[in-house]
Amino acid sequence: MYDEVMGRKKRSSSIVRIEVDSVAEDVAVCRNIATQEIVRIESHPLLTVGATHTVEMVAGALVFEVIRVLDPPPSPLEAPVLPQASSTPDAPVLVNGRPFSGGIDPRDLQPGVGDVRTAFVRFTSSRTAERDRGREGKRRPVVVVAIDDEAGTAQVCPIHGTNSVVRTSGGGRRLLGWQELGLRKSSVVAAQRVIVPIEHLGDLIGRLSSEDRCRLGMTP
Repeated sequence: MYDEVMGRKKRSSSIVRIEVDSVAEDVAVCRNIATQEIVRIESHPLLTVGATHTVEMVAGALVFEVIRVLDPPPSPLEAPVLPQASSTPDAPVLVNGRPFSGGIDPRDLQPGVGDVRTAFVRFTSSRTAERDRGREGKRRPVVVVAIDDEAGTAQVCPIHGTNSVVRTSGGGRRLLGWQELGLRKSSVVAAQRVIVPIEHLGDLIGRLSSEDRCRLGMTP
């Protein structure tokens, strides 16, 4: 497909939901929330470390390029702009392979026990090779197992692939409903509990089924 004005081939774009892990040397290291894969994106003034954004991007020579950020943070000095009706709607945003309406369910903003969200988890002593490369941990899916509203913290159990040391050591329980949650591969919930600030929890990925809650010792 060619742009008639510029006379060059158009690059196809995609709309994805990402979480920004870090920004260095004009490159933002992000995680695709739907697939949990790492993507490197040319830094953009609206991409904030630790925040979750919906972006439209195209593949560049070395990194992805952001065409637009669909949910930029509103400026406190600007009045909200009401959406205008359009006869040609934009392509739907996909999160976990399902259309994202753009609206926010208030229940999704308040973390709850049994939620599957993302959080930054530090590496254990067995991951010294990662620390040698300057990485102390990474953002990964977690299960929220307890919340302390007074302290503003949550206890979470990291989620790992079934081929990880968690499975081989017997230190976790396999998730039965991993596909329904939108996870891209069979997964295990670690027995290890990590305490994180509630505000550091990412967007809601899904909620455990009653069967998985029972397997993890939670109230159905």
